[in-house]
Amino acid sequence: MKVAVYLRVSSKYGRQDEANQEPICRQICEARGWEPVFYRERESAVKERPVWAKLIEDARRAEVRGVVFYSIHRIGRKRVQIAYDLRELARFGMAVVSAREKFLDVDASPEMAKVRGMLIEWWGWFAESERDDLISKTNMALDRVRASLAAAGKHVSKRGRTIDRLGRPNALTEEVRAKVLEVRERFPNFTPGAIARKLEADGIKVHRSTVRDFLLAEEGAA
Repeated sequence: MKVAVYLRVSSKYGRQDEANQEPICRQICEARGWEPVFYRERESAVKERPVWAKLIEDARRAEVRGVVFYSIHRIGRKRVQIAYDLRELARFGMAVVSAREKFLDVDASPEMAKVRGMLIEWWGWFAESERDDLISKTNMALDRVRASLAAAGKHVSKRGRTIDRLGRPNALTEEVRAKVLEVRERFPNFTPGAIARKLEADGIKVHRSTVRDFLLAEEGAA
């Protein structure tokens, strides 16, 4: 079975960091008779991780049948993103193995397979609660900014769009939200990145992280 091995290498430690991850991940593959395909991400200051995004896309297309990584913290900076991606991989039927977090390993034992789903859901709930708290505090600060601007007789819009976050225009109108849900319904296996590309092909430009956040909010409201 062909599986993706994700290695995120710190720019600070370079080859030393990679040398610590690769042998353990390779051993996991050899012990199970899996064929590893390596995805190497060089850590940088940018938020996006194109190599990890490509891995998710390859998993969606069933080009690999499993994912192996050294630690859950290697696959993302934000708990919300990590929880969402793990749920997506589970939805695609991927075997997921972390060298450090044994609860993700569905092959470890039947008992652990049952617990894994609950732990991922708990992780996602905790992440979304943390995110909701941050959004609430941001909105409170935004209300104060709006009141201050209104008192000064200034507008609270930017280029005709309502400010939804501090200094950032609302990225999704009601029309775009409806389009996102329409694409998700037509193509249930599409990742946020695939949905964003489909919308862009239709003339609607939206970032994949914005699509992901919106879908997470929709799942939480369901």
